[in-house]
Amino acid sequence: MNRWRIFVVLTALLALAWILVMPLVARRASLETLLAPFPLPRPPFPHGPWSGAERSGVGSLVGNLATLVRDFLAGSLVLFLLPERMRAMTLGARGGFRRLLRPFFVGLLIAVVLGAIALLSMLSFHTFPLPFLLAAVFFLQAWIGSVALAFALGEAWLSRAGWSNRRPLYALAYGTLLLFAATTIPYAGWVFLGVIWLTGAGVTLTTHFGSGSAWSLAPLMEDPAA
Repeated sequence: MNRWRIFVVLTALLALAWILVMPLVARRASLETLLAPFPLPRPPFPHGPWSGAERSGVGSLVGNLATLVRDFLAGSLVLFLLPERMRAMTLGARGGFRRLLRPFFVGLLIAVVLGAIALLSMLSFHTFPLPFLLAAVFFLQAWIGSVALAFALGEAWLSRAGWSNRRPLYALAYGTLLLFAATTIPYAGWVFLGVIWLTGAGVTLTTHFGSGSAWSLAPLMEDPAA
C-alpha cells in the first residue's frame, strides 16, 4: 500500500470519526457561552456548525448523518443528470490551490454584484421579488459547483492512491465526506462553507455552466437573416 492509499484511508476515517464521535462526547459550545464572562451585548446567534449548545449529542449525530447522506444523494443525482457538464466543471476545479483562487474571486465578485442588485431591487415595489430569485440562482450555481469540487477532490486523491477513477460515486462520496467534515469544525466551519460555496459558484461561472465554451456576446452579433 503506497503512501497515498494510507493517506486516503486515514483522512476518510478521521473525517468520519469527527462527524460521528465528536457530537457524542461533547455538547456543542455556543459563542454565547464563550462570551459569557464579558459584559458584551448578546446577539441572537444563528444555528450553524458548532453553535447550538442546546442540541444533544445524539441529535447532532443524527443531523450530521442526515446532512451527509443528503449531500451525497443530491450530488449523485447531479452526476447522473449532467455527466458531461460535471466533467467540464471538475476539470475547472482541478489544478491545485492556486488555480482555485480564480473561481473563488469570481464567486465572490458575483455574490457582491447579486447582493447589490438585490439591495437596489428592494427600493422598488415592482422588482421587490427579484432578490429572492437572485438568491435562488446563486444557491443553485454554488451548490452544483460544490458538487464539482467534492468530485474533483475525491477523484484527484483516489487516482493518486492508484485506485480506479472509473467509479465516480466513490470519488464523490470521499470528497463529500471530507468537505462536510471541514464545515463542521467549530466556528471555522462557517468559513469553510463560505469558501466552498463561493468557489463552487465561481467554478460554475468560469466553465460556462459546464459547457466549456467561453463567455461571449458573439451569438448576439450574428445576422439572423444570414
